[in-house]
Amino acid sequence: MVIDQFNIGGTETHVYALTKELLRLGVEVAVAGKRGKLLGRFVGLGIPCYEMEFVLNNHEYHADHGPLHGELLASIIAKERIDLVHGHQFPSGYPALAAAEMTKVPFVFTLHGSYYDELFLRTISARARSRIISVSPPLRQHIRQIGIESDLVANGIEERDYAAYRDHDSPYRAYTRQQLGIPTDAKVLMYSSRMSWEKADIGEQLIHAISSLRLSGHADCHLMIVGGGKQERQIEQLASEHNELFGATFIHFFGEVDNIHTYYAASDLVIGTGRIALEAMACCRPLIAVGSRGYLGLIRPEVWPEAWNTWFGDHDAERRLTRRRLTSDMKEVILMSGNRLHEITSANLRHVSAAYPISRTARETLTIYERLTRTGDLSTRRTTR
Repeated sequence: MVIDQFNIGGTETHVYALTKELLRLGVEVAVAGKRGKLLGRFVGLGIPCYEMEFVLNNHEYHADHGPLHGELLASIIAKERIDLVHGHQFPSGYPALAAAEMTKVPFVFTLHGSYYDELFLRTISARARSRIISVSPPLRQHIRQIGIESDLVANGIEERDYAAYRDHDSPYRAYTRQQLGIPTDAKVLMYSSRMSWEKADIGEQLIHAISSLRLSGHADCHLMIVGGGKQERQIEQLASEHNELFGATFIHFFGEVDNIHTYYAASDLVIGTGRIALEAMACCRPLIAVGSRGYLGLIRPEVWPEAWNTWFGDHDAERRLTRRRLTSDMKEVILMSGNRLHEITSANLRHVSAAYPISRTARETLTIYERLTRTGDLSTRRTTR
C-alpha cells in the first residue's frame, strides 16, 4: 500500500481499514507514506511501515525526489518480496507505478476523488497486469467517458467499531462535552473534513449558518469543526471572529484529530460526506450530506440511492449548496422529535451495515489482486499483497 502521508483523512482511514481486513484474510501487507498522525495505527497492526517524503509540508508533490522514491520503493518490493503494489493518491502514485514497472509486479490504483491526472490513469490503463478501482459510480462514469475502464469497489467500514459511541444518554457523552468545553445541554453540530478548496468553503458556509441559527432563537446551538488542511487557518480565524461578534464561544475549531470517535460521541448532528458519512451513520448520528460537488441534505431511506450514486455529494450531485438549504435542514434536525430521529438513525445504521461492510470491500479488492497475480510467476513469492 502506498499513500501520500499517514494523515487523518477519508482515503488514509480507508486504507487502514482495508489493510486491517486484508490481514484478517491472510494477506501480508507493507505500507509506505510520509509520517503523519495515522502512522501509529498502522505500526500497531504489526506490519512493515516505511516513511517516505512523497509530499512537501504544503501537501504538494515532492517532484525532485520522484526518481529516488521510485528506486526506494523498488528496493522495498524486493526486500519484502511484494507481489503487487496498490497506490491510492496521485503524488505517491507516480513513484509507486515506477517501482512496479522496475520490479515487474502488478499495479492497482484506487481513484478516491473527482480530481485526477488523466495521463497517469491512461498510463495505468495501457499497462499489462494493472487495474484502476473507482470507489463510486460517478467516478467510474467520469473516466469511462474519456475511454478509461475501472472496477467499482465501494469504500467500507466495520460498523461494530462505532458501537461504543451511539448512546446519547451515556455519562461518557456528557464527560466528553465537558472535556471539549461544550455545555452538556447544547445542540452540537459537527463538521469534519479536510479544510481545503470546496470542503473549506463548506466550513465557511456552516459558520455563517450556525450564526444565523443563533440569531433566529437557537442560542443553544454549537458547532464543532474537525479537520486540517491548506485553509484551516482561515477557517479558524473566521470561527474566532464569529465567537467574538457574539461574545461567546459557540464555534469550536479542533483541527486535525486522531480520535474522531470522541467527537462523534459529543455530537447531535454530523455534516459531511464520503467516509465521514459512513462513520456518522455507524455512530447513529443524523447526517446532512454535502460534498465537493453538491448537496444532498438530510440522509434518510429515500435518499440512499442518490447518496450512493453521488457518493454523498462528493463526486456528483443534482443540487448545489446554499446557505438557506443548509440552515433549513439544520433547523429541521434540531426541531425533530426524538422518535423520528431514532427511526432515521436506526434505518441508516442498518443500511450502512448492509451496503458498506469493509469485509465485502476487502474480498472484492482481493479478487482483483488474485486476478492480476495469477497471470505471473509467483513461485518464489509468499502470498498476494
